[in-house]
Amino acid sequence: MLEAEVNNDRTILDYLNEDCWRAVLQYVPAQDLIRTERASRAWQCMVLTYLQGVRIIIEREDKDKILQNYNTCSLKPSRYKSFINWTNKLGPSVVATYCHNLRNLEIINEKCPNLESLQLSRIKIEAGQLQHNLNDNFKVLREVSFQGCFIQDIAVTEFIADRALEKLEIRNCTNGLNKLNGPFFDSLNLSNLKSLILECNCESFEDDKLPFTIDQRSYGDGELKSVLSKMPKLEWLELHGGYMHDEYVSEHLSRLPRLRHLSVTYQLEHRHVEVITRSCPELRSLELLDCRCE
Repeated sequence: MLEAEVNNDRTILDYLNEDCWRAVLQYVPAQDLIRTERASRAWQCMVLTYLQGVRIIIEREDKDKILQNYNTCSLKPSRYKSFINWTNKLGPSVVATYCHNLRNLEIINEKCPNLESLQLSRIKIEAGQLQHNLNDNFKVLREVSFQGCFIQDIAVTEFIADRALEKLEIRNCTNGLNKLNGPFFDSLNLSNLKSLILECNCESFEDDKLPFTIDQRSYGDGELKSVLSKMPKLEWLELHGGYMHDEYVSEHLSRLPRLRHLSVTYQLEHRHVEVITRSCPELRSLELLDCRCE
């Protein structure tokens, strides 16, 4: 009886058709696949082919997910070179990412045409430095986050242009001499904004010089006006550190009928809390982080 010839050069990839290995790989997290990408040329080809059909997020491992419910590739800051390599390889599949400098922003713009969410982290951006804006680039981008950036108000305006974002997040940014002040709100298209998160450390500021004061008042027509009145679709709002004079908080927030989540750092009176909860029927979660209500 003749023994069957054995070919030791064949691997499991030679026995499975594309439908089979796609069915298997859908249960493997994207970051695990990436770690095995260099095992062999055949395996690399298969992994890259499969990941072309996966929506990928590249995020810092110490941060919350930028977008939810997607296969996620988490990279530590120390492995940022890997981020650049994978952006080059799989840019069209990347729907959310972060960057640390303007050069990487250029790479993202060139390689990630389907980007939906972008986080700019600790980047120095002065007026006129940005070569990209949301009118001419990042055609489907709908979420922008500035984290600890050195950025001027006019640079924010230049970058966002008139794109109607769904989410805007600004945390602990500075314009060089002071914290970012917030005049850019006057020029932004806020009509489609659903989530606004503003945070800064105001311990070093006087009460009348707090940054990001968004209750800009106009007495020309005898009415109090707020930037918040330009956000009719706002559902998620976080204000931490000097963004609104306390006496006007409830009045502004009562004009947000779609608000579902509110987190603020203020000493509110009970009557102000009552006004907010009564005027926002969709409110489902309320965080008063300075709960010394008067």
